[in-house]
Amino acid sequence: MRLKNKSNISFFALIIIAFASFLRLFQLGQIPSSLYIDEVAMLADVKSVLATGSDIHGNAWYQLIYPSYGDYKLPVYIWLATASSFIFGASAFSLRLVSAIVGIGTVIIAGLIAREIAISFAQKRSTRLSKVFPLCTMFVVAVSPWSVLFSRTGFEGHVAQFFFWVSIYFLLLARKKWWLIFISAFFGVFSIYTYYSVRFVWPPVFLSFLVFQLLSLQERGGWLKVSTRTVLKSISALSLVFLCLLPLKNSPYFVASEQFRLSTSSLLDFETYNQVVMSSNTLINQAGSTIVSKLVFHRHIIWLRELALQYARNLSPNFLFFSGDNNLRHGTGEHGLFLLPFAPFFLLGLICLSKNYPKLAICLTSAIIFSLLPASIPASTPHALRSLNALVPFSLVIGFGIAVFAEHLEKQYNRDTLLATSIATTISVIVIVSVVGFLQYYFVLYPDKSKNAWFDCEHSLIQELSLNSRDLPILFISQPERLSLWILAFDEAASGTIYFESNNPFEIKKIGTKIFDASISDFQTGTDQIVVAHASYAKALTNLSTLEIKKIKGFNEHCQYLIARSR
Repeated sequence: MRLKNKSNISFFALIIIAFASFLRLFQLGQIPSSLYIDEVAMLADVKSVLATGSDIHGNAWYQLIYPSYGDYKLPVYIWLATASSFIFGASAFSLRLVSAIVGIGTVIIAGLIAREIAISFAQKRSTRLSKVFPLCTMFVVAVSPWSVLFSRTGFEGHVAQFFFWVSIYFLLLARKKWWLIFISAFFGVFSIYTYYSVRFVWPPVFLSFLVFQLLSLQERGGWLKVSTRTVLKSISALSLVFLCLLPLKNSPYFVASEQFRLSTSSLLDFETYNQVVMSSNTLINQAGSTIVSKLVFHRHIIWLRELALQYARNLSPNFLFFSGDNNLRHGTGEHGLFLLPFAPFFLLGLICLSKNYPKLAICLTSAIIFSLLPASIPASTPHALRSLNALVPFSLVIGFGIAVFAEHLEKQYNRDTLLATSIATTISVIVIVSVVGFLQYYFVLYPDKSKNAWFDCEHSLIQELSLNSRDLPILFISQPERLSLWILAFDEAASGTIYFESNNPFEIKKIGTKIFDASISDFQTGTDQIVVAHASYAKALTNLSTLEIKKIKGFNEHCQYLIARSR
């Protein structure tokens, strides 16, 4: 079937969207096997908002920073998850449904952005290229392990990147209807209120695409007529964004949230910068303290070198196409962010963009560089979550490479049908095998391999307590892994006033009859109680002859929880 009319294009687009939807919705809430602690904390707040209109701390649902368990979450994901849970009930499914829908939306928005960009192709070169490019980009996002994994988990960064690129899409549309630039600004604000690091990425990417727009107008002879007006509107839109951020700055938790994020080890912290200064001084002294050495080994140059190394890790072929993030919450450990067969198309896309559309190449490259900044400043690199804003521009480059290859293959088909058919069949088989291999690994092998990363032991423990504890008092010895959050999120029987530690407003001391951070001495002989503790407390619990001890049977040796109950 050839792409000669809009109906064929729409048909293939719908097929891709349907396939992407299946990958993101199949067994959602079951794979991965359980929730990460950040997801659990959000679910606890969602349940509290649905029940009382306030979070677990008693703050109104419309607050702009949720204190949570001391990590200070932005509100948009919790608001959306609350709406989802209102319809489907509070659960792992409803929490992750937000991200799944956003994942499907990312496939669509990537195709729409590609279509807007492809307008210049139709004017300058090939109408077929402009038709194939959006479909190829959609397919790349649809089967990307990067997109599939984060579409099935509740990370704010994944939702933020969707609103981020919706904003850029409306910016591209604004060349036709100027007022759409304010819709672009609205989605920019929404993305910033979803994930903290977006505020450092969205403005420069917005400006990159704005410059691309202006340069495109210049090529069509409309620079003098439109540019001044466009710049003024863009300044107004950016001003609107910054004004909308003032309420966030006025939040009572803003300063604490900034301190929390700056506490992460990164190139910006004092210890790292001090090491850079010491390294600079050492190199300057070794080089004889000349003027040249002081320039070459200046501390700012050394710091930029470290930043470049961090960027290199996030841009490494191994990370992008081979093994990905070794954190099993961010990757399978066996697949790159994109499937391996897409690697040559990424290279082809870069080369052809640079040769034929240098302005677009600079725009997309700038978008990738700016998007990787939040992943390149922290000490832990590479990082699939913090670099998620680069998903769409990477996919655009790969999609363009596939589209260019398809165009050349069609020309070859007219000259040598057998050769072109053989090449197309071979590549299609390789891609299909790669996609099937990834899906087989993700849905069959990954769930067991990643259980420890997804806190499966804690989930199993809460299930056991929900089945057998009824309304009995429960003592949690030393509160391992903040089990109070799991109780709030999953224990339907959990009820009662929440009490926090007097010296730490984020540590829960008591929920009804459940006491956290307790000690063995808190057990009362002669009463019907349950004690939950780490396996290291086995001997101490055995000494209490009135207790019957049961070990939680986990998937491997990592499950080290004991439940002890009065005989």
